[in-house]
Amino acid sequence: MPLPEHSGIPFAQEEFAAWKKGFREAERCLKRLEDETEDGLDITAVNQLRYVAFHLFAALCASEEGDENKKKEEGRKLKAHLDRAIYDACDGLVQFYLEQIKSFQEDYRSVVITDVLSKYFGLLRSADDAHELINQARAGKGERRGEFSGSVMTASETLKCVCAELVYAREELNKKIRAQKEEKEEKRRTTKQWCWGIALAVITILIGLVSFYK
Repeated sequence: MPLPEHSGIPFAQEEFAAWKKGFREAERCLKRLEDETEDGLDITAVNQLRYVAFHLFAALCASEEGDENKKKEEGRKLKAHLDRAIYDACDGLVQFYLEQIKSFQEDYRSVVITDVLSKYFGLLRSADDAHELINQARAGKGERRGEFSGSVMTASETLKCVCAELVYAREELNKKIRAQKEEKEEKRRTTKQWCWGIALAVITILIGLVSFYK
């Protein structure tokens, strides 16, 4: 969605530029959440953008009325809701990717993953860091979560790359699992044949002994 250039807008240029940047980032994160996950749009993040519109209108009204203090306060609230919108959208992305990583761990718990993906433990460290970041953000009050918007957005992009690495590794890991199953099946067949061989040998000996002592 194109935003107007700073022309005739009753706000400081730097402040207005920060709002434009924040809105574009929030919109991009929401679009990522819609495209990359199964959950679609996050209602909490969308509501934050609704609050942004409300405070922008309130700031414009305050400017028209010459109330600079109120305009400044509404601008501060606007920026806080922009940050919170980014955080909420990226929180959803991080949670989605953490679930993907957890599923990967469950799927390949029976194979040595580092044989295929040497940097696997480094990727898991990135996931642990993202999880800790989310816990840290959620430990504070709701309005403080926006302070983590930048770091959580970065974490969501990092985890996207992590999951892409895991997807690429799946094909080779599936081959390892198939090879393990085939090896296990071969051992089972060999053991079965060996047992039958022993049984037949014992039966043959018993028959021979019976014949000998008749």
